[in-house]
Amino acid sequence: MKEVSDFISSVGFPIVVCLLMIYQQEKLSSSYIDIVNSLKELISDNTKSINLLISRAKENDDKIMMYWKQQTGVKLDADKEETSQTLPDNK
Repeated sequence: MKEVSDFISSVGFPIVVCLLMIYQQEKLSSSYIDIVNSLKELISDNTKSINLLISRAKENDDKIMMYWKQQTGVKLDADKEETSQTLPDNK
Protein backbone atom coordinates (compact mmCIF):
# COMPACT_ATOMS: atom_id res chain seq x y z
CA MET A 1 0.00 0.00 0.00
CA LYS A 2 2.88 2.36 0.79
CA GLU A 3 4.32 1.64 -2.67
CA VAL A 4 1.04 2.65 -4.36
CA SER A 5 0.88 5.80 -2.22
CA ASP A 6 4.47 6.69 -3.12
CA PHE A 7 3.80 6.02 -6.82
CA ILE A 8 0.70 8.29 -6.85
CA SER A 9 2.53 11.06 -4.99
CA SER A 10 5.54 10.88 -7.30
CA VAL A 11 3.56 10.57 -10.55
CA GLY A 12 0.52 12.64 -9.53
CA PHE A 13 2.27 16.01 -9.56
CA PRO A 14 3.64 15.67 -13.11
CA ILE A 15 0.22 14.53 -14.35
CA VAL A 16 -1.50 17.52 -12.75
CA VAL A 17 1.10 19.91 -14.19
CA CYS A 18 0.72 18.29 -17.61
CA LEU A 19 -3.08 18.71 -17.48
CA LEU A 20 -2.67 22.36 -16.45
CA MET A 21 -0.30 22.95 -19.36
CA ILE A 22 -2.79 21.34 -21.77
CA TYR A 23 -5.54 23.62 -20.42
CA GLN A 24 -3.31 26.68 -20.78
CA GLN A 25 -2.37 25.73 -24.35
CA GLU A 26 -6.03 25.22 -25.28
CA LYS A 27 -6.90 28.64 -23.84
CA LEU A 28 -4.07 30.31 -25.79
CA SER A 29 -5.11 28.56 -29.00
CA SER A 30 -8.65 29.85 -28.56
CA SER A 31 -7.42 33.42 -28.10
CA TYR A 32 -5.20 33.11 -31.19
CA ILE A 33 -8.18 31.94 -33.24
CA ASP A 34 -10.17 34.98 -32.07
CA ILE A 35 -7.30 37.30 -32.99
CA VAL A 36 -6.95 35.77 -36.47
CA ASN A 37 -10.69 36.09 -37.10
CA SER A 38 -10.66 39.75 -36.07
CA LEU A 39 -7.68 40.36 -38.37
CA LYS A 40 -9.54 38.73 -41.27
CA GLU A 41 -12.47 41.06 -40.63
CA LEU A 42 -10.16 44.08 -40.44
CA ILE A 43 -8.42 43.17 -43.70
CA SER A 44 -11.77 42.71 -45.41
CA ASP A 45 -12.94 46.14 -44.24
CA ASN A 46 -9.67 47.72 -45.40
CA THR A 47 -10.00 46.07 -48.81
CA LYS A 48 -13.52 47.48 -49.20
CA SER A 49 -12.27 50.94 -48.20
CA ILE A 50 -9.38 50.80 -50.66
CA ASN A 51 -11.69 49.72 -53.49
CA LEU A 52 -14.02 52.60 -52.66
CA LEU A 53 -11.10 55.05 -52.71
CA ILE A 54 -9.94 53.70 -56.06
CA SER A 55 -13.40 54.08 -57.60
CA ARG A 56 -13.72 57.62 -56.26
CA ALA A 57 -10.26 58.50 -57.57
CA LYS A 58 -11.25 57.23 -61.02
CA GLU A 59 -14.45 59.31 -60.89
CA ASN A 60 -12.43 62.38 -59.91
CA ASP A 61 -9.95 61.73 -62.73
CA ASP A 62 -12.85 61.58 -65.20
CA LYS A 63 -14.28 64.82 -63.83
CA ILE A 64 -10.90 66.53 -64.04
CA MET A 65 -10.42 65.36 -67.64
CA MET A 66 -13.90 66.62 -68.59
CA TYR A 67 -13.18 69.98 -66.96
CA TRP A 68 -9.78 70.18 -68.64
CA LYS A 69 -11.32 69.37 -72.03
CA GLN A 70 -13.93 72.09 -71.56
CA GLN A 71 -11.38 74.68 -70.49
CA THR A 72 -8.81 73.98 -73.19
CA GLY A 73 -11.10 72.95 -75.98
CA VAL A 74 -8.95 69.90 -76.67
CA LYS A 75 -10.75 66.82 -77.87
CA LEU A 76 -9.15 63.58 -76.84
CA ASP A 77 -10.31 60.53 -78.72
CA ALA A 78 -10.58 57.65 -76.23
CA ASP A 79 -11.17 55.14 -79.03
CA LYS A 80 -8.01 56.16 -80.84
CA GLU A 81 -5.74 53.27 -81.79
CA GLU A 82 -2.46 53.02 -80.02
CA THR A 83 0.52 54.08 -82.07
CA SER A 84 2.96 51.82 -80.29
CA GLN A 85 3.74 48.56 -81.96
CA THR A 86 3.57 45.29 -80.13
CA LEU A 87 6.61 43.09 -80.21
CA PRO A 88 6.23 39.49 -81.36
CA ASP A 89 6.69 36.72 -78.82
CA ASN A 90 10.13 35.17 -78.88
CA LYS A 91 9.49 31.46 -78.58
